[in-house]
Amino acid sequence: MRGVVQGVGFRPFVYALARELGLSGWVKNTAHGVVIEAEGPRRALEEFQRGLVERAPALARVASVAVESVRPSGRAGFQVLASPSAGERQAVVPPDAAMCSDCRREVLDPSDRHHLYPFTNCTACGPRFTIVRGVPYDRRRTTMSRFPMCTDCEREYHDPADRRFHAQPTACPRCGPRAWLADRRGRPLGLPWAEGFARLVREGRIVAVKGLGGFHLACDALNPSAVAELRRRKGRPFKPLAVMARDLDAVRCFCRVSPAEEQLLLSPEAPIVVLEQRPEAATQLSGLAPGLRSLGVMLPYTPLHLLLFQEGFTLLVMTSGNEPDAPLVKDNTAALAELRPLADAFLLHDRQIYQRCDDSVVRAVDGAPQLYRRARGHVPRGVELPGPPAIGVAAVAAGFKAVGSAEVGGGAGAGGAAGVHACDASEGSAGAAASTAIPAAGPLRAPPPVLAVGGELKNTFCLTRGSTAFLSQHIGDLASLENEAFFRQSLARLQRFLAVKPGAVAYDLHPGYLSTRLAAELLGLEVDAIAGGAATPDPSAHRVRALSGPRGLLGVGVQHHHAHLCSCLADNGFPGPAVGVMADGTGYGLDGRVWGLEVLGGDLGGFSRLYHLEYLPLVGGEAAVREPLRLAVGCLAQFAPDGGLEWLLGRHPGRAAEIQVWWSMARSGVNSPLASSCGRLFDAASALLGVCLLNTYEAQAASELGEVAWPDVEDAYPVVVEEGGGTEGPKAWDTPPPAHPAAEPAACAGGPRASQREGVADPGRSSAPPAPTQGAGAAGSAPGLSPSPGRILAGPIVLSLWEDVRAGVPPGLAAARFHNAVAVAMVEAARRAAEACGVDRVALSGGSFQNPLLLARVRRGLEAAGLKPLLHRQVPANDGGLSLGQAAAAHALLRGGA
Repeated sequence: MRGVVQGVGFRPFVYALARELGLSGWVKNTAHGVVIEAEGPRRALEEFQRGLVERAPALARVASVAVESVRPSGRAGFQVLASPSAGERQAVVPPDAAMCSDCRREVLDPSDRHHLYPFTNCTACGPRFTIVRGVPYDRRRTTMSRFPMCTDCEREYHDPADRRFHAQPTACPRCGPRAWLADRRGRPLGLPWAEGFARLVREGRIVAVKGLGGFHLACDALNPSAVAELRRRKGRPFKPLAVMARDLDAVRCFCRVSPAEEQLLLSPEAPIVVLEQRPEAATQLSGLAPGLRSLGVMLPYTPLHLLLFQEGFTLLVMTSGNEPDAPLVKDNTAALAELRPLADAFLLHDRQIYQRCDDSVVRAVDGAPQLYRRARGHVPRGVELPGPPAIGVAAVAAGFKAVGSAEVGGGAGAGGAAGVHACDASEGSAGAAASTAIPAAGPLRAPPPVLAVGGELKNTFCLTRGSTAFLSQHIGDLASLENEAFFRQSLARLQRFLAVKPGAVAYDLHPGYLSTRLAAELLGLEVDAIAGGAATPDPSAHRVRALSGPRGLLGVGVQHHHAHLCSCLADNGFPGPAVGVMADGTGYGLDGRVWGLEVLGGDLGGFSRLYHLEYLPLVGGEAAVREPLRLAVGCLAQFAPDGGLEWLLGRHPGRAAEIQVWWSMARSGVNSPLASSCGRLFDAASALLGVCLLNTYEAQAASELGEVAWPDVEDAYPVVVEEGGGTEGPKAWDTPPPAHPAAEPAACAGGPRASQREGVADPGRSSAPPAPTQGAGAAGSAPGLSPSPGRILAGPIVLSLWEDVRAGVPPGLAAARFHNAVAVAMVEAARRAAEACGVDRVALSGGSFQNPLLLARVRRGLEAAGLKPLLHRQVPANDGGLSLGQAAAAHALLRGGA
């Protein structure tokens, strides 16, 4: 049996099931998974086989079961055998699991030997991934190996009828790890740790608490002065702070909790769940999430956390213990050095954390969970990659014809750093990339393992083994040497756990990403040889290709938004083809511009850019990302050149000189690169409404705009979706590549259709596609005239919003109309693209879909249009899921199924 079947109580479950059915035999952990030999009556064996899957422990994830008949040995009884120490490793390291109800009961029971013990666990809960050094998962391969078990723990550990049977982290006060309270210099304070913690926190102090996967910074969440001091020390004036509540009743005192949200809070993953604050609690919570109506809340997931709340607290801040742009601190010595400026005292323990792992973050949208950060409780659980497309599909037929624009809204809203290589590769000098021949046809074959290095922000990496993709824990933004070291260390360890040596590296095409530079380093090539879009004949289409470097690894570049599309497809186990609506802040476009609201048609092998948001000027380049007011100035300079400047000067008199300079820059194009970014459009709207003029954390302006919007408004600003046109030449994948073909990709079947009525596109009618011209390309579609993509015009939306602002419309109403307009535009562009491509599935991905109002509106609008939305389920829609998309694209290419 393969899957997550070690460290989750699977062997004692097998033992009990076999005894129940009167079977004899044995069970053991191996490097491949769990192996069972059972003998007995045929009917009992059949029931046993069904029960292994249907009755498996809650934490188990059975991926596959292989069964074969053997000659009965006549063995008496059923045994649990010791694990072998050798063999190729194929087992899966289990995720950490939150404290179970049985352990909670024991910790609070004065008569139990685990009473008040902060490291109580069993086979159903406790540390796993964060303490494992190797597989198979046994105590000697964990950081618990330094704690010899006492007589009582050893008896439970070896008793197949006990729930701590082979619970590798099992411990008690006599033999296990211990906790203590220390001052800033690491000197023990001589107080019982829970009592001392409570005394300090009641005094308004900040305590660094060592938990399961790293340190938290804790203070009383209901003490405004303590919260303000924590913000000051951490340099975090507005970014929301996560909190931990005593229990579910305490959560309900401050937030609304739906059944789906309750299930998430109480799940073994125990993530931070983003909840809606109760209006009556807003004053008490005002310092925790300024400008937001939501709050990230989790429940105590270890006995240590549980015991902190026995001292009378209701709500504690539990924010990540790290400095800005640095990874989570996990070691005592590092904490005393790095967190000393932030904490007044330290709650330490001596159970080593081998793998740091932050808290996962999730939100329920329309009753379904949407991961924002995938870490503790989820990592390193695998994601199964989809097989090849069920049917062969050709590229989008060329010959779009410019047909003007149509108004469709206005009514009801639509529902190369130096260092040790993490991957072993033969040494070689950097050189030019060479195309690698990957047969375009023939039987599928087992591809080499793929390393996908992810993006720059919210980074994760991904390793494939067979058809399973394993994402790393949340690494964070690759903006520091510390996070780069975290990336490399985590990669080396996951490679060792999975026993894989990557044969290919997948990466983003952005030449400035550190992850892309790391990929170039591993390949032995210069960044310029593997990144950018200059080698793409047509910037509106892309086919995934492989190149080889001097170190023997294959390189697979995947455009940012195509990776988002592939991530959503893989998340849903669907290879495509599909339409994808990709909405985020920044992605390197094939035309060298910033992309960010893209409607694509494609699959794992490639895509065609069918529609995009009208380009907006980023006044000052990267500075515009930090200052949304620059975006507002740029938009009005573009769409309201006659009256926009005077209005801005009157609205912001203290910034007149800056605004005049920005206006000139936007009008002249000086230092104002163009972006089709959904995130930047939201920034501009937020600034125009006066909601947020400065992003002190990523997506602050967009987040605050979403929470200002009135949720029940159906009104929308007018929307214009303009069809494309032009004669840019054949699509990239419609002509033979200059060297060996990698694999013929599939995008959308059939050709685009657009009816004409006096130069205006009619979204309700269609006609036959244009006749193909002579000389069909390699993909078998008509190369003909390849048009520029259609556009979602930003001007009508921005000008309508501006008109509402000038008319004094409440910001909540205007923000709602803006959200609805963007949703209407996305749905209409997706509907047209789906009709043109002959598909009915629409994948939604990108960080902008972390906006619950936008996601719900687009999903409902697609369903109303008869389309099937694909939403993320196992990985985030943001860049935290990007590595899965890169891995899926590379895996499909290398197996010959793209």
